[in-house]
Amino acid sequence: MGANYDFRQELLQWHRPNLLCPDYIPQQPVLHIDDTFCIVIPEGSGEVLQTAALDLQDYFFTSMQCALVVRRIKDLSQCPQRSILVATCSQLQRAWCYEAVSASYEISVEAEHIIVCGYDERGCAQG
Repeated sequence: MGANYDFRQELLQWHRPNLLCPDYIPQQPVLHIDDTFCIVIPEGSGEVLQTAALDLQDYFFTSMQCALVVRRIKDLSQCPQRSILVATCSQLQRAWCYEAVSASYEISVEAEHIIVCGYDERGCAQG
């Protein structure tokens, strides 16, 4: 009888556990995210952006067995190396080059960090 309701357990599981394949060898150099990385959001960010950062932290912990710390910083130009910066284009003081649509985002990967830039906080959450 209980088997009919097993789907509820799947619904409660937001991130699938253990997606990391430790035996995978990439064909070309990639940015490897490990426990030395942190997730950075601007100090004073709204609830949507804070929730997105915590959800990203949970994803890395649950699915990739990687414990990342979420940090709030005031001056984004002082963002540490080996970080995932999640911020809006206005917080990053960047011009938005795309159609101004709520929930749109851009992800850029650089040598030592990743930037998730959303048009607004909803865009950061989508990224």
